[in-house]
This record gives sequence, structure tokens and C-alpha cells, in this order.
Amino acid sequence: MNPSVHVFEPGGAPETTLIVTNSSAANAFVAVKAREVMARGELDEKLREDPDPETLGLIATPSRIILEKGERRGIRIVALGKPGGEDRVWRVLVSEVAGKVKEGESGVAFLLAYDVLVIQRPAEAQVAVSGKRNGNTLTLSNSGNSFGVITEVRHCPTARDCTKLPDNKRLYGGRSWTVTLPSETGTVEVVLQGLNARQETLRF
Repeated sequence: MNPSVHVFEPGGAPETTLIVTNSSAANAFVAVKAREVMARGELDEKLREDPDPETLGLIATPSRIILEKGERRGIRIVALGKPGGEDRVWRVLVSEVAGKVKEGESGVAFLLAYDVLVIQRPAEAQVAVSGKRNGNTLTLSNSGNSFGVITEVRHCPTARDCTKLPDNKRLYGGRSWTVTLPSETGTVEVVLQGLNARQETLRF
């Protein structure tokens, strides 16, 4: 499945194509289902289904595909309606389903599924990440209306001695995230990916 994440950036086309490939030695039966992510980035995050694409805000078509050995097919993704005042987020589930079992046959099938993340940014998107240190913790807050991706966090006791922390995060607008640091001293470098995948390094 490619890509695993797609972002509709401001001013860009409201549609894209996902490519699914069957690398197995048999035909693959694939089902496609779009769901909207509610309370994204929160502990109570959940997925909402709706049979009406206009209400759901996204079309993923076709809903079913049969792929022969080695075949590649496209899944068309279209965001409906104008962008709102904050990010709108969906998950498109692309899952392999079992074929019909003939009478007298039995067996075990290992089926793969991919949950593709699709995000529509606001028309006037802003990513505004700031940080506040308190002892050995760093709290990052996004006061903008669109997400930024914290791709890397580095703790630097000295300018030439930095340790990469095992932390990364998609930080949506209005959300905060706290990182535990190895010590209270030194500098913390945060690599932020914002609009149109532009990167910058923040230091705290």
C-alpha cells in the first residue's frame, strides 16, 4: 500500500490516488472503507462511519477490488466540500478479505490490512508549536489550527553531544505533548515538520 499517509495541503488538489499491489502468488480480494477520526490526538479518539459520503466528507473508490498476482490498482480518494477551520482527519482501511471456501475444504488464511491516514488541512492553515521546560520534562503545545509532526527530539548536554530520544508525535492544533528528558540540564532540539513538509529545528 502506498502511500500510508496523505495530506491535502492548502491550495492543492482535493484528490489523490493510493496504489495497492498484490505481491502474493494468488488472487487477492480487497475491501476499502473510509472512516472519520473524531477527537483526533485525544485519549478518547474514535472512528466514525457514515454511509453518506457527503456527511463523511471523503470518497474512497472502488470499495472492492480483485487483484491478480503481481497486479497494481489505484484507489481514488476525494475530499468533499471546502476545508474547515481545523484539520479534518480520516482513516481509509484497505484490507484483504478471504475468498469463498469450497465444500470440503479447510485451512487458515493470513490476511493483511492497511489503515491509511488522510488529513485535510484548513484553507488558512497555521502550525504554531512552542515549548516549556519544567525540570526534566518538556511540554510542546500547538496553538495553531493544523497539525505538525515532531519527527525527532534530541537532548544535547553539550553542543556536540546529542542523544536522540525515542519519541515522535503528530501534534494537532490545540493539543499538547509532554516529553521526559534524561536530565534537567542541556539543550533540547525538536525537529518539526510543518506545512508542505517544511522542516525546522526548535531549541529549548
